Amino acid sequence: MSGASDARGVKAVARFLRPRSVAIVGMSARAGSAGQVVLQSLKLNRFAGDIHLVGRTSEPIDGRSVLRSAD
Repeated sequence: MSGASDARGVKAVARFLRPRSVAIVGMSARAGSAGQVVLQSLKLNRFAGDIHLVGRTSEPIDGRSVLRSAD
């Protein structure tokens, strides 16, 4: 993608609707939290891409490592 018209094209929309990876920022181990709802939805719908968790804890959540920063 190089120009503004490319950002609005069919390929750009497809990339947005079918991502290869997802980052859940603000992840929490608390049941019912927004991050947990998103994670469970991704699992329920068999999201095949990478799932990255970003939160305050360094403890794994659902067997996945949690990053302290999106960097």
